[in-house]
Amino acid sequence: MKTPEHRRLLSSVAVIALLTAGTVVWNACTPGSGVSVQESDVVVTIFNENTNFGALNTYILVDSIVHLPEDNSNLDRTHDDEIIRLVDSLLTRRGYTKTDTIQTPTPDFYVVFYATAQQNWFLLNPYPGTGWGWWGWPCCGAGWGWPGVGASYAFTAGTLAVTLISPSVADPTSTEIPVYWTGAMNGVMDDTPQGVEARLEQGINQMFEQSPYLQSNP
Repeated sequence: MKTPEHRRLLSSVAVIALLTAGTVVWNACTPGSGVSVQESDVVVTIFNENTNFGALNTYILVDSIVHLPEDNSNLDRTHDDEIIRLVDSLLTRRGYTKTDTIQTPTPDFYVVFYATAQQNWFLLNPYPGTGWGWWGWPCCGAGWGWPGVGASYAFTAGTLAVTLISPSVADPTSTEIPVYWTGAMNGVMDDTPQGVEARLEQGINQMFEQSPYLQSNP
């Protein structure tokens, strides 16, 4: 059972996720471009230059991933536990220590997760003079012309973000919640379960490889 402090933390995670969501760069391959779903993956990391990561030691790991929006039908929780376990393991290897104590002593940072996804449509019309559109409904100012014969594709692009935030997130009186670090990966989700799992592992590992400063020096 979660304590009131944990419930307040989880409600704050959604706010943090919304604030950091704008920093993530969407990337998706277009069908027929010769780019595989694996090659569509992008990993970005952002950190607060004023944070002394070596001075941080303990952390609390939020045990669930926030979905944006909460009822996002493009997401499921198949890989949630794997994601959380891997991040926990990588932080431990960097010298950080997980704690379950939310108040005394106060942990140095919280680890929160969010995921979002959306379906994208790609419409290709190969005939000149019609622009994009179907028969009789061209757009982009192209005017009437050849029938809009082409092909349409649908694919789902998703983003996973891991964020380290100040323990002030658990304080209901706090007006500012500093974000220490965010690692995010995004790409096309239309892959086998095994493929998604392998790409998630590779992407999360890449987040840490891009962040050598994430190292505790107690």
